[in-house]
Amino acid sequence: MPRGLAMGLGRPSEVAVVGGHVVLELGPQHQAELERLGQRLDPPVCISKTLVTANWAAGIFVDQQLRGFIEGRDRDEPGFVEVSLIVEPSWRGRGLGTALLGAAICWGKALGRSTLRMIFSRNDWSMRKLASKANAQFDIVFDRMWADVSLLAFSGPHPNHTGEHNG
Repeated sequence: MPRGLAMGLGRPSEVAVVGGHVVLELGPQHQAELERLGQRLDPPVCISKTLVTANWAAGIFVDQQLRGFIEGRDRDEPGFVEVSLIVEPSWRGRGLGTALLGAAICWGKALGRSTLRMIFSRNDWSMRKLASKANAQFDIVFDRMWADVSLLAFSGPHPNHTGEHNG
């Protein structure tokens, strides 16, 4: 499979392949893996209700363990979807965040939305860097930061799209 993004891979849980990383849609059967990922973060994060409250969730497994996760919510605000993502610290800088963001861009575009809003802590420099790669517009309110990525700006399914698009 070429580097980049391929959608519609024929397996119901497989959302995308980006940069060689397979992004899988997550469901209730992945709850235990989510909790284990939350405990490996510094500081540990409780993400136990995510699969109940999110409209969409996807993750990347490496060595049989969930190493990165993204959740999406289709909000009431017209044209927007919101996402939050987590990558295990020891796996950052390897393209997992980019792969998850690419899958979220595809999800938002499939819903017909114009903007993907990334929400994160203002001190999360890894997320700022990832959002910058997607040419996001930044805003800060108290300790929260958001970065709006225009989905209209992407003709392909992903900002660094170099592979095939099948769906």
